[in-house]
Amino acid sequence: MDNNFVRDKTYKEFLLGIRDNIWNFNVKQKEVPFAPSMNGLLRLTPEGTKYFDSLPQEQRSNFFNILLNDLSNAIPVSRSRLTSNEKTQLDLSSVNEKQYLISIGVEETRVDNDISVATVVNNTNTMVKSKDLTLINNGQASKYLDQSYGFIPTLDFWETYKYKLLAILLIIGLLIILFFLARRRNSNGNNIAILQLGLIIFDLVIDITFVNNNAKDVPVLYYPSIVFVTVPIGINTILAFYLITQENKRPEFLEWFTAHGKVASIFTILASTDIEALSILHSNLAGFSSFNAPFSDDAKSKIFWGACLNIFIEDIPQVIIQVGTFF
Repeated sequence: MDNNFVRDKTYKEFLLGIRDNIWNFNVKQKEVPFAPSMNGLLRLTPEGTKYFDSLPQEQRSNFFNILLNDLSNAIPVSRSRLTSNEKTQLDLSSVNEKQYLISIGVEETRVDNDISVATVVNNTNTMVKSKDLTLINNGQASKYLDQSYGFIPTLDFWETYKYKLLAILLIIGLLIILFFLARRRNSNGNNIAILQLGLIIFDLVIDITFVNNNAKDVPVLYYPSIVFVTVPIGINTILAFYLITQENKRPEFLEWFTAHGKVASIFTILASTDIEALSILHSNLAGFSSFNAPFSDDAKSKIFWGACLNIFIEDIPQVIIQVGTFF
């Protein structure tokens, strides 16, 4: 018998053995039964992306249907439990070549003997990453899946952020209570300034958290994220200290500043993140004299235009960057 034939046959049996071991390992994992549905992302290879772009619009829906059939056969899992929104999104983290991300949903099951959602997700990830040894590589559409990417579950928003959301709701509730207390004490003051202060602090926390946790998600947007946080802070800091310095040249304001130096200093520093914090000092909040700063009309005008400038150099760019990061 030909030695090359024997060697090739032995090698193929070895690969099949590895594939079976991988499969058996994943199927036997113990998962929590009846887990909720989950979505995840697959990525097409550059060749797969080019192939998808070459398809006529009416055939692209069929591509997703074939892909789900391929996955159903390879995992295996009931075809009815796999879904897709039939949309692609460009993977911005892939800087060398154009690649599409595809969202796949795995529906929950109520059948005792059916594999759980977590098992489907784990098996899909393992088989895509080892597609050369699995049926994924034989599928008409699944062969275009990027094995270096695998299958990445997307976050369940509520489960991931529920404690943070509850904390935010608690803070908002506290601010609303303080607003009504301030209004009860003095209804003539601009008591909405309490909510304005909460928004300023919230905006600062969100900016810092985003830069720290998410800015590097898309490398090309990392430095713009830093720039559109630090530059506005620098401009606001200069403007805040300039206004306070100029106002202190007026005897009426200097008298107020001397009597309420600590409050004025705190809000001057806070104005470094948003110049509108200075407007709270002349809001007559709850009738407290510390929030009755006698700013000149010129200073009030500069605070207003400084707040408008922040919209264009901070708020709009940051929204664009954050949307770009998540999409």
